[in-house]
Amino acid sequence: MAAIITPKFRKNNAAVFKAALVSETTYLGLGRSQPWASDTSPTLPTGSELEVIQGKTSLIQMKKIVDTIDGISGYTSRMIPRVDWISGRKYFAYAIGDITCLYSSISGATTIYPCYCINANKVYLCKTAGSGGVSVAPTHSSGDSSSDGGYVWTYLTSLSSNASLNLTNFVAISDSDTLEKLPSWYVGIAVNIASDDFFKGTTYRQISVIKNTGSTDSLVTSCRYFQFATTLPSSPAIGSIITQASNTSAKGVVVSVDTTNRRIYFSDTADNGTVTAFNTSGQLSFGGTPYASQPTISSINQGSHTRTSNIPNGDIVFLENRQPITHVDGQVEEVRVVIQF
Repeated sequence: MAAIITPKFRKNNAAVFKAALVSETTYLGLGRSQPWASDTSPTLPTGSELEVIQGKTSLIQMKKIVDTIDGISGYTSRMIPRVDWISGRKYFAYAIGDITCLYSSISGATTIYPCYCINANKVYLCKTAGSGGVSVAPTHSSGDSSSDGGYVWTYLTSLSSNASLNLTNFVAISDSDTLEKLPSWYVGIAVNIASDDFFKGTTYRQISVIKNTGSTDSLVTSCRYFQFATTLPSSPAIGSIITQASNTSAKGVVVSVDTTNRRIYFSDTADNGTVTAFNTSGQLSFGGTPYASQPTISSINQGSHTRTSNIPNGDIVFLENRQPITHVDGQVEEVRVVIQF
């Protein structure tokens, strides 16, 4: 039996997902302070149940995904791969009956590019292709325009003035006709991480998209912290493993150290899919070394992310492992994700 998932199916899934990002309260999660086996070559996600649980337990904070920031919309969008107009390139002509025109192809020593291009922030459809490369760029803002070599370009739409999702490899599209014609089975998300949104000096290595957390706040703290009764004698290294002498099943990772408020923030680990909570009575070790002159642990704060069996609530629907990114004081970051359907 011959069967295929159609482009329309993929586009519909992208449209439904994009609409639900805001209507169903979805978060972008930042997590994993613990180094990879090789930080220059992060582990590839597999999507296993254990990996998803570990993605939740290693969360540091979550930021709500919104479409509009400071009155400017476009922070969530349908996307298409970016195909720039470059002199000398050869492009396919758009053909309603030929899906291959949406992809690059190599013929001998020549690369033939998809049936559309972007020039001066405008998107054009190649209505008619010439036999060779093209050297005159389309610049018109409506209808068709002939170019050299027999090319005819149809103006489709202009890119958004919000450049947050107009990226090196993808661009944001809102025009329905363009979405219908071109490979728009991608969804882009841009989230601003302000200086005060995230722990200073904290390193994260994992980006996730999370639904059904039970939270509605703009910013959610997923990690926990030890509250000490007196001044910290030293600051454990970010990313070091935490163990406890009287509670050998408990295990965590240092996220941040707040000497002013006598706190050590940590995320849990779930090596076997479960989490054993730390207690306030045992000697802590960081990176295998007992915490010398450890003050009394007054309490263990649970953060603002609700939990079930010590695991943060929510469904991770996207998980990406990255090289380490360190958030420094005064830094504002824009985290961008493109998801393919």
